[in-house]
Amino acid sequence: MEKTKKWRKQSMLIIGPPKIGKSEMMAQDGTLFLDCEGGLNHLACVKYPENRPFIDWDEMEAYVNQLVMMKQKGTFPSEINCVTVDTATRFTQLATDKTVEIYIGKLTKGDNVPEFKTIEEIPLGGDKGNPGWATRQNLIQGLVNKLKQLEVCLVFIGHLDHKKIKTDVNGTVVELDKTTISIGGQVGKFFVSDPDHVLNMVSINDGGIIKRTVRTIGTASMDAGSRGRCIPDKWQLDNPKSLKDEDLQDAAKANYTKLRSFFE
Repeated sequence: MEKTKKWRKQSMLIIGPPKIGKSEMMAQDGTLFLDCEGGLNHLACVKYPENRPFIDWDEMEAYVNQLVMMKQKGTFPSEINCVTVDTATRFTQLATDKTVEIYIGKLTKGDNVPEFKTIEEIPLGGDKGNPGWATRQNLIQGLVNKLKQLEVCLVFIGHLDHKKIKTDVNGTVVELDKTTISIGGQVGKFFVSDPDHVLNMVSINDGGIIKRTVRTIGTASMDAGSRGRCIPDKWQLDNPKSLKDEDLQDAAKANYTKLRSFFE
């Protein structure tokens, strides 16, 4: 029981290039997927909605509210120990769409808000001072806090992006290519800083053999990290023996089991 409780206390962001196995690793017994983007139909997993991704923010929030109510009533399924949101990128887009809807509604009702003429003029950038940023940030933070009330391991799957950054190296400013989540501004920073662990999945060519590795220590060119150093700085993922479904599933399960073992 104590091992399960320790796993349930974790929150993670898993980022990596497409098709590297992020969702596959989490598609194990005890995981509930919140499908924001689609693309999970090839996995034997428990997900909601069952046959399509969420249509909009309101539908997703209503479902999360249901889960929280079940938790409060003691009817939340005990076998669910992990909720995985796939993906953080689409999750953010739904929040953006909802923010636009809120502002258009305010304009229609004649509330005291800036008179934006078009959707494109609504401020949704990274400036903390603009109302669009604050509204979207509050939506995201609020729903993440509700998910944390479920007392399960909370995982966000994120798309990977390569961004040019400038940094100081021995007194010289140099430009680096940094791998991070494909969400910009303060929201992107939130997804990197809020979770307990940021797992960066990378593939490397080792003598002509492609190997997948998880990095959990951040560098100037890579976002990663692990609070409490629960997870090794680097650990190699199991690779499937073939592209057969059963071999893919076996490798994914082995990687998930390895991840769980760090909290036992």
